[in-house]
Amino acid sequence: MKKSLINFYEKNIPNIHGKNLEDILKMDFNELEKNHNYIQYLFPTFKKSSWNILAPTLDMETLNYFRKSDIVKENVKLSFLLMLSFYGFSYKKENDYYKCVLTNKDRLNIWITKNNHNFKRITRILTFLKLMDFNEEADAFYSALYSLSLDYKELENALIYWQEAIS
Repeated sequence: MKKSLINFYEKNIPNIHGKNLEDILKMDFNELEKNHNYIQYLFPTFKKSSWNILAPTLDMETLNYFRKSDIVKENVKLSFLLMLSFYGFSYKKENDYYKCVLTNKDRLNIWITKNNHNFKRITRILTFLKLMDFNEEADAFYSALYSLSLDYKELENALIYWQEAIS
């Protein structure tokens, strides 16, 4: 079990970079864009990060613990909402289901560029949401990204990875 991830997500204890979950959730969009060492803590996966080699990876024991912890699940939801907002979306209930709605089109200019590093961040987010059984959230986010890809050719290649992440 990865105590560093549990401590970060459940007890708000700082990561190795000195940031706790609360600090990250308070970051402005500029900080979120320029800082590259928080995303692996908000959305850990089984794969080692090539950008942040000191970030812990997920293991099955930790994942099972996360899935059972109401505190972790609430914090995952907050992390997801933060990143949705960063990308220009909000998460809204319409009729009987939730969807990601584009609410700030200006944000798209920040991350929809050829081979943008945010494409990998989004892959990580989708992967972790699926691992956590946040299927509705992952599917809604993917659906919004797919819709964007119809108008933005820059997303074409990334869409393949995003589809794989939610499968």
